[in-house]
Amino acid sequence: MKIELSIKRRPKELPYSNVIVPIGSIIISLIVSDILLVLSGVDPMVFFIVLADSFLSFSSIRYAIPLILSGVGLAIAYKANVWNIGAEGQILAGALAASGMALFYIPPDMNPISAAVILYVIGFSAGAGLGLVAGILKARFDVNEVLSTLMLNYILMQIVNYLVYGPWRGVREYGYPRTDIFPDNVWLPQLIIGDMRTTVNIPTLVISLIVPFLMYFLLFKTKWGYEIRVVGSNPNAAEYGGISTGKVIALTMTISGGLAGIAGVGEVLGIYRQLIRAERVSAGFGYTAIIVAWLGKLNPIGALIAGYFIGVLVSAGYTLQIISRISYGAINVVTGILLLSLISLDFISKYKPIVKVVK
Repeated sequence: MKIELSIKRRPKELPYSNVIVPIGSIIISLIVSDILLVLSGVDPMVFFIVLADSFLSFSSIRYAIPLILSGVGLAIAYKANVWNIGAEGQILAGALAASGMALFYIPPDMNPISAAVILYVIGFSAGAGLGLVAGILKARFDVNEVLSTLMLNYILMQIVNYLVYGPWRGVREYGYPRTDIFPDNVWLPQLIIGDMRTTVNIPTLVISLIVPFLMYFLLFKTKWGYEIRVVGSNPNAAEYGGISTGKVIALTMTISGGLAGIAGVGEVLGIYRQLIRAERVSAGFGYTAIIVAWLGKLNPIGALIAGYFIGVLVSAGYTLQIISRISYGAINVVTGILLLSLISLDFISKYKPIVKVVK
């Protein structure tokens, strides 16, 4: 007698899986993460207290902004089965392009609103261009987009670091790897509460709140969105129906890269006000945004909510690092377990195990 185990796709997903999967993933990840933090010497209630406080902190909003923009862009690409892993590099592309314009081409007397519009457009175009490169390689030459976008991340990182350590290094920065401070007419205004200036820049915050609804409309209310969804669900049927998969790949990679590019603009013009080392500008936002896209179930509005939640986790992680003196790497366990839980529950909602006893 032996036992045979097989996996069979369910005729339809389990009821309410769109709600149960993300919420269940969050609950599981928080419980498991708290246990691991306790084993690291952290008071079991401290994690949840810090997490609750972080829900109302401006620090969470600051981290949520690039995560929302990048996560919404990735959700659009993943909806078409285009696996963009390059948001990290696309953030850097937008930051790099905006920094170059701010340093060398924007006149110091230009109107700040006009300057901001130009720099956002430049940043979007740079991120979109980088995404389009990978999209064209995929559509025309069938180059795996996971590999191409991943390699482009490292290329952009090295370009940014070369510039801040070399020709763009600020003459008034005492040898540190960063450019001079940008002219103040390109600084993005920050949110001020009472006498406190926060690290939340208002224009990028507004964009990050508007973009998910625009992308939702694009995805579910337009012909382009219909084509994206059809290609993602059945590319062969899409081709048979006259939909160009190459066009959809190019479109989704352009949108995905462009939104990440806007996030890069917000980082350098609204937070640092100069270009600094690549590892600090992108700070892993592009990779973490993958979790945002999946936690939001590839729905732009879902990615908005998920992006804020992950922003809370990031903010709580930095706070725990200060008050508990644990490595920030330990906090990354939370997002790692979250992704693992998300994938596992999503798999269970779509497939069921079948156990047979054979004599």
